[in-house]
Amino acid sequence: MPIFLHNGGRGEKILVIDPARIHNYLDMTPDAVKKLTESFVYPKVKEAPDKRKRLDLDAMAETYREMLASGQFKNKAALAKHFGVSRAWISKVLNRIDRNGIYST
Repeated sequence: MPIFLHNGGRGEKILVIDPARIHNYLDMTPDAVKKLTESFVYPKVKEAPDKRKRLDLDAMAETYREMLASGQFKNKAALAKHFGVSRAWISKVLNRIDRNGIYST
């Protein structure tokens, strides 16, 4: 059926008519359906949020390694504080890269 209830906000129910399917149920021309449905109120459809982007751990590790090697930060704790992450996260990223053999210490 082209007529259904849509759940609105705060428990509100909205009657919605699907203009693309209404002509299957009523003997109307497409122009008549268009005129009829122009006055309908349609619910606002929320767009799905973008999926979270994957972190590029290789690039992060390279950045962390360069900042530590250049002396910009004294240690992993200072670097972690700068980025607002834990020292364990800094170590995890750097160790991952060391295990992959990209950097040698």
